[in-house]
Amino acid sequence: MGIGSHGSIPGRNLYRKRQPKGRNGDRHAEASGRRSDGKPGHASPLPFGLGPQRGVAILTEEHLVGVDAASGRALWRQELPRSGLSYKITDPLFLGDRVFLTASYGGLCALFRITGGSVRGVWKTRSLVSKVLNPVLVDGCIVGSHHEKSFRCIDPAGGEIRWERPFAGSVIVTDGPCLILTTTGELILAKVTAKSFQELARKRVLEGKCWTPPSLSAARLYCRNAAGDLVCVDLGNPQRP
Repeated sequence: MGIGSHGSIPGRNLYRKRQPKGRNGDRHAEASGRRSDGKPGHASPLPFGLGPQRGVAILTEEHLVGVDAASGRALWRQELPRSGLSYKITDPLFLGDRVFLTASYGGLCALFRITGGSVRGVWKTRSLVSKVLNPVLVDGCIVGSHHEKSFRCIDPAGGEIRWERPFAGSVIVTDGPCLILTTTGELILAKVTAKSFQELARKRVLEGKCWTPPSLSAARLYCRNAAGDLVCVDLGNPQRP
């Protein structure tokens, strides 16, 4: 199915995934001519800042690697558990000096702490396991879809479930309500906190499977389904698609 991720430009370098040759590609990412080894994953190279470190997190099937944004030099590396299929699709989520990883292939749901050039596990649970939908940080908690069937909030202190709702979808955090495009094509506006989920409005905007994350620009939300249908919702006038 190829490598489904976008590139990142931290500073003057472009980091991108490299399409492998065949199923057993042996190269993962390129940056200004430098390459990192490892079977490719679908997660995008993600810029991060940890104290003086300015780097890019690269997620492969076997490792999470942090590289220096300017030189591509490895800063730290964490081996990941493998069992069955090991595709890594969702992007890493940084919470200060901690990083959360989730993947339904292989059952990954874990938090790690990065200190200088070392990484250590903080906890591992099964409380939020996502195949393709990226989790986000809201009100100090991790919010996202579990197995593309339910929508959960978990406590980053230990991974305990705070609350759950019976749908799944992609989330955009704004300075007001969160915007959630469900996997079945409904747009939900909700007040999301660590303690509760309050639905404010709901409207169907697409039919069919919706795994593509929506994009927000100037009060307009762009949504797409698996069939390739694209809609633009004017959030200043939600009755006018």
